[in-house]
Amino acid sequence: KLRFLRPYQVDALKSVQHSVKNGNERFLFEMATGTGKTLTSSALIKMFLRSGNAKRVLFLVDRLELEEQAKEAFNDYLKNDYTTVVYKQNKNDWRRADIMVSTVQSLMVNNKYKTLFSPTDFDLVISDEAHRSIGGNSRAVFEYFIGYKLGLTATPKDYLKKFNGSKSKDPREAERRNLLDTYETFGCSSGKPTYRYSLLDGVKDGYLINPTVVDARTDITTDLLSEKGYSAMVFNEEGSEEEVLYKQRNFERTFFSEETNRVFCETFIKNA
Repeated sequence: KLRFLRPYQVDALKSVQHSVKNGNERFLFEMATGTGKTLTSSALIKMFLRSGNAKRVLFLVDRLELEEQAKEAFNDYLKNDYTTVVYKQNKNDWRRADIMVSTVQSLMVNNKYKTLFSPTDFDLVISDEAHRSIGGNSRAVFEYFIGYKLGLTATPKDYLKKFNGSKSKDPREAERRNLLDTYETFGCSSGKPTYRYSLLDGVKDGYLINPTVVDARTDITTDLLSEKGYSAMVFNEEGSEEEVLYKQRNFERTFFSEETNRVFCETFIKNA
């Protein structure tokens, strides 16, 4: 059961070593889905713990099911050398572990991250799905702990791209975008991550397969995707009908269509 890193995963580790040499403490791995971000971060954790650059690691996720997945993966890869615990299952003895996995939400409840933890408890903090897990209030948890910070994502949020602060009506807009921008958060202000391995790279190297695109449309999706959007009559709070305009971003959030979903399912079953 030996695990061997692929060449690009080794390159990711080397990119962090190079970044640290240049005085950086924050890193971002932008790696396509299916390229082994968890295995790469396991190797990085081992590198930090083994070299003494970290004594304990915090691995932050934003969903409960990812908590258990991460714990199982770290146990699979690292159990011969290091102990991994999920915080909510080991609230009293997490200090005995080398790696603690937790959802951001668990640490935010009643400001637990401030009352039960010291800023120096973790020397390396890794944010899984970094474009999601440290947005809004959860950013405070991430920033509370000092030390090295690593973000993992396939889809970083680039909120500063093409943004001209001087043209913004709201003077706070630049600050808001800075806080949300994945690159800025992880010290990559140039819009270039510490390491990038794209879907195209994976396909070219033979590790991934390009997706097959099938065009499945209904009248509703055609309108939703158009500039004018899809217009529908809905009942408002007063009980009277009014016309509402929906755009693509509203689909499956504020607007639902059984017919459209049925077409999606039929198309998938027919082509998959």
